Amino acid sequence: MENRVYCTCFDHNYLSRGLALYHSLQRHAPGSRLWVLCLSNTCYQVLVKLDLPDLIAVPMADFEAADLQVAATRSSRSTIEYYFTCTPAWLLYVLERETTAEWVTYLDGDLYFFESPATIFAELNDAAVAIIPHRYTDKLQRLRKFGIYNVGWVGARNDPDGIAVVKWWREQCIDWCYDYVDGGRFADQGYLDSFSRLFARVKVIENVGANLAPWNIGNHRIDVRDDKVLIDGKDSLIFFHFQGLKKSLGWFIFNSHRRYRAPFSQTASNHIYKPYVDELLAIEKNIDPIFDASDAKPLQRSGAVDGRRYLRSKIQTTRDRVFQLLDIVSGRAFLVVDGMRKSLRFWNGNGLFGIPVGAPDRRKDLDLNKPLRVGVILEQPLEVGGGFQQPLNDLLWFRDWAKSAGTEIVVFTPHARSIELLQEFGVRARFLKAGFLDGLALFMKYLGPFDLFQRFLRVRVPLEKQLMRNGIDVVYFTTTSIWHLLLYKLPFIITIFDGCHRDAPEFDEVREFGEFERREILFRSASTKAVLVVANSAGLIADLGRRYALEPNRAICIPFSPSTYVTRSLTNDSTADAAVLEKYGLQPGYLFYPAQFWSHKNHSTLLAAVALLRDEGSTHKLVLCGSDRGAGRRIDTLVAHYNLADQVSIIGFVDSTELGALYRAASALVMPSYFGPANLPPLEAWTVGTPVIYPEEFESFVGDAAVLFDYDNTRSLADAILRTGSPEVRASLRKAGDIRLQHFAEQIKLGRQQFADNMERLKFRRLAI
Repeated sequence: MENRVYCTCFDHNYLSRGLALYHSLQRHAPGSRLWVLCLSNTCYQVLVKLDLPDLIAVPMADFEAADLQVAATRSSRSTIEYYFTCTPAWLLYVLERETTAEWVTYLDGDLYFFESPATIFAELNDAAVAIIPHRYTDKLQRLRKFGIYNVGWVGARNDPDGIAVVKWWREQCIDWCYDYVDGGRFADQGYLDSFSRLFARVKVIENVGANLAPWNIGNHRIDVRDDKVLIDGKDSLIFFHFQGLKKSLGWFIFNSHRRYRAPFSQTASNHIYKPYVDELLAIEKNIDPIFDASDAKPLQRSGAVDGRRYLRSKIQTTRDRVFQLLDIVSGRAFLVVDGMRKSLRFWNGNGLFGIPVGAPDRRKDLDLNKPLRVGVILEQPLEVGGGFQQPLNDLLWFRDWAKSAGTEIVVFTPHARSIELLQEFGVRARFLKAGFLDGLALFMKYLGPFDLFQRFLRVRVPLEKQLMRNGIDVVYFTTTSIWHLLLYKLPFIITIFDGCHRDAPEFDEVREFGEFERREILFRSASTKAVLVVANSAGLIADLGRRYALEPNRAICIPFSPSTYVTRSLTNDSTADAAVLEKYGLQPGYLFYPAQFWSHKNHSTLLAAVALLRDEGSTHKLVLCGSDRGAGRRIDTLVAHYNLADQVSIIGFVDSTELGALYRAASALVMPSYFGPANLPPLEAWTVGTPVIYPEEFESFVGDAAVLFDYDNTRSLADAILRTGSPEVRASLRKAGDIRLQHFAEQIKLGRQQFADNMERLKFRRLAI
């Protein structure tokens, strides 16, 4: 066989398509070498692990090091524009290294061979370069402005004439290669139109079986004879260009025929698309165990987009969404359930989407030695304060316990910033975010009857499918996550911090515009469906049992613990503390209230108390920190009303690493919140020895380690502030705070042991699930 070499490029998003190209090429041209420029590190890692014969994977860094001129263009071009720029340079890169090859041919990653390409090479004769036309249908002649020829197949003979064409093409792309039409130029593709005019020995491939695609299939009749796809009854289909094929809306694979106003016959569906889709799904199943989603980040390139192009892209996105819905209704789309292609028949007597009612799931053979794999969801962003700090504490303990117990954990978060923060603690998190279909399923869930239909639908939403693809056996929500409503297969553990929407429903943030009703759905489902509920107090467990029928034997009490950032700061570094105070323009001795600006945080009573004390001759500085959740303007108004601008410092959201210094410099923590009893700030204040002022309604939480007051009484709070000025009271509070911390530490130890016992039971029961 002639020595013909091929090259292509793709990132992890195109990995299954690129591998389908490779496998189809090996079936019909065995031994052909395929060079792959890996546009992302994840793509390269997977290909190296697969170690496929005759596939040479090259990381982007190696390619860029070999062609610094191309690499220099990346900062001025968008991601796709930079990929386009690389095309001719990549072809030249392979030509220079395959010195014995007769031909080196660039192939788009979404091609798929049905026959040997030998027929194409037979018509090239003495050509130095081979290009292929789009062959647009009459309806699509307007698309000729994007190029008469398609860059999906560009071949170069390894001789001076062939190399000269590729070098010219590379130089043009370095000079200009953008994702819009400019005269006769468009991306890397427009330059192909000049090949025949500028160079000799350029061959235009005539075989219509090469590069059949959505934009030209309407020119032909597609038949099948002896299991071969024929074009107009005579030419065999050599390769098809599956441009525009993509997964979307969670469960569907769509083609681009409607966009190109092309027919989609049953023959094309059954004999062209279905084999390709089935191979893609098989490849994805095969590479899933070695595909590390946490590293799946394509190259990011900056690129300016003008208003007109932005608007056009939005219109195209809307049009594509409409086309997708039409394809679902008409049966053009392929439904994918559990990695398998399904027929889009809406009822066949066995169940919706053709899944028999009560049928077992298709799962890999159970590995009895496989460790329990727990997906830990860290859903809240850093800005929520305690809603992030406490889950972080729980996560760090659970990570250490899991190592000793032979349990694997995978951490997921929807926040890129959290991924970076967790790395500081040696935790490698993966990005997980609910999408459009997850939101749609959640909306249907709120409607109620959707759960009944699930008895027949048996549909998993994309979020749960992604967890399962990561091998997750049990999901651990470190907050009262709304995501648990999307789990229909995976068992889950959930954390419930409080039931304050029931305790104080008068506050907007827990009542208005359906928020109260949403919380009721959330808490009832969490309390009854979770395999384990983690709460911070026995009182809360009793409330959940009374209100939502939580079974006591499925609940454990793990009290709050001080923020990891505060405990890590116990180094008595006075220089570092002074730097924090200087940053915010503070002097030691202020009252400190770290809380987001919600109405239930009751800043109003605190400001009134500070004003009252000032009027009585006792001036106190007050420092407020936290993100604004809607009450910020009201607080500003009250500060102006009481004329407290010179006494109150509002420093906004502060970095977690600064909390320890701010607590240490405070004369007291004042927390007049209506929500409780458990809150994180008292624990943090006790940790650094700062006195605590706390509502008497929540005495069960602080015991005698705080000065108590009536949170609806300004005089009561003012008197409490004055009491903390006594050295005897401050000393007593510090001692009581240490004792209280020890009390909670013992309860935490007991609760975590119960948690560990329950995890062992789940590990055992996994064999039966």
